[in-house]
Parts: sequence; C-alpha cells; structure tokens
Amino acid sequence: AAELCGVAFPPASADEHFRVLSDPACLANVFFDVRGRASVALLREDGLSIGCAQVVPCAVRKEASSNNIGKPVLWVQCLCVTPTSRRTGAARSLMAWAEREASSAAEASGVSDAEIWLAVQEANNAARSLYEGLGFTNDEGGLRLGHAVMRKSVPAAAAVTGDPRGPAASFDLVAAETPGTGPPLDKAIQEAAPAGLVGGVALFG
Repeated sequence: AAELCGVAFPPASADEHFRVLSDPACLANVFFDVRGRASVALLREDGLSIGCAQVVPCAVRKEASSNNIGKPVLWVQCLCVTPTSRRTGAARSLMAWAEREASSAAEASGVSDAEIWLAVQEANNAARSLYEGLGFTNDEGGLRLGHAVMRKSVPAAAAVTGDPRGPAASFDLVAAETPGTGPPLDKAIQEAAPAGLVGGVALFG
C-alpha cells in the first residue's frame, strides 16, 4: 500500500507513506485530529496490488469545517488506484469498503449513522466526480486550503458474518463526542481484526 501511495502521491516516499498508513497521528493533519486506530485496505487482482485506502477515526478541525469542529467522523485518505486499473470500479470497491467500516462503527456505537469525510484537491476533477456520484457533498461549498471537503452519512448496519473488520469499524462515536463521560478513546477501540479478504480487498489493522 505504501508503494502504491508513493507512486500516486509524490514527492512523499513510500517510507513516509508507510509511516502514515501505520500511524496517521505520526504527522499533523490540517483537517482532522486522530482519535483512534485506522484501518487500511489493499485491493488485489490476479495477485497484484492495484489500489489501497485508509479510514481514520478522527475529530474534524476548523480548517475542514467551521460548523463541525470536533465532530467525530471516519476520514478516508491515501486512496489510490494504479493507472491501468482506473475506470474499472476499483476505486468504488475501496469506497464501498470504507462505507462498511463507517457503517459498522455506527452499529458498534449504537447510533443511527456515521459520517465519512474526505478532502479532494481542487484540480482533481475525476475524483470529485467519483465521490459526487457516490453521494458525497461539499460540506460548506467552495474550497478549504485548496481542497473540496466532502462528506456522506452512512446508516448503521451490522457487519456481514465472517467479514473481517478493521479497528476503525469499532470507533466509539459516542465516547468521541463526549469524551468526559466515556472511557479513554484508546480503550474504546478494539484490537485490529486479523488480516483477511473482503471481496478481494485485503484488510490490515
């Protein structure tokens, strides 16, 4: 996954992306504050890695949205697909996985829904069109630091039987919203699920 990100998101190296994929809190993010353990998915086809994505439990910062400061959400980042696998549904498969993580987090938290957020560079029209087609909307309209910050609400649903879940799927949205009344957030996050396959998506915690 880090190698894919190194190619898709220069000038950062694969080693730098490995650090972020392993621990999103290792580098400050202008749009969110990390609040739990992230999940990473690696999409494979015919034995080759063709795409990846990361879901990060977090709290929204004012730089992302002045109306939702501190809101607990699941943030999608590091989503990329190899050039030869674009326009094949690979990115949609990764986003479907991200929505399952968020849906499971809502179910685990006992709330009706969870929100997925992401940021898209202004010039990346293809990505914006993809996310709009999946039901994402621009949070406050316009751009935030050269990015369109987009969001989507995902209803709660129990995880499919036998479907491995990453640690982000157990993000306690309620405890994150009212940290004074719940356990420490690091205690509210379950241990990562063992690596497995989700419809061709390898999941790593």
